[in-house]
Amino acid sequence: MAKKTKKKNILENIKNFFKKLWQIISNFFKKLWKKFMKLPKYIRLIVYVWLIVLLIILILIYSSHKNSLYNNKYEQFENEITEATKSYLEDNNIYPSIDKKLKLDINFLIDDGELYEDTITDKTCLGFSISYYNDQTEDYVIDSYLNCKHYTTNGYLDYTESEN
Repeated sequence: MAKKTKKKNILENIKNFFKKLWQIISNFFKKLWKKFMKLPKYIRLIVYVWLIVLLIILILIYSSHKNSLYNNKYEQFENEITEATKSYLEDNNIYPSIDKKLKLDINFLIDDGELYEDTITDKTCLGFSISYYNDQTEDYVIDSYLNCKHYTTNGYLDYTESEN
């Protein structure tokens, strides 16, 4: 019995502590607000403007960080397309020249089994790779391009417009 009442007392003390803490914090902000409202109107206006500017800056920082997360995800997908293209070219002993570059669509790579459909997390994506074999470096040069709802690879439109 004593353990239960001891636990209840501890919980009650914790509850009271947080109530008092909340009262102290709320009283602090109430006093601060009253002092703020006693300031001249033009100073309050300046403070409002600066708060709005600060809020806009924080929103821009947050959105740019979120955008970089998107970019990392799509750049990783571009790398997977590049690897799938290289694997396809090596498996089939295809050596396209710089004059006749080979364009492989991601749907072709999926159908061929080089790229897995579950790799594509954004189902709005269209994409392809452009490749050729460089005789000097004795390796493939592969550039992958994506066009998704929230992301487009630089240069994607250059290749799609030249086809039309």
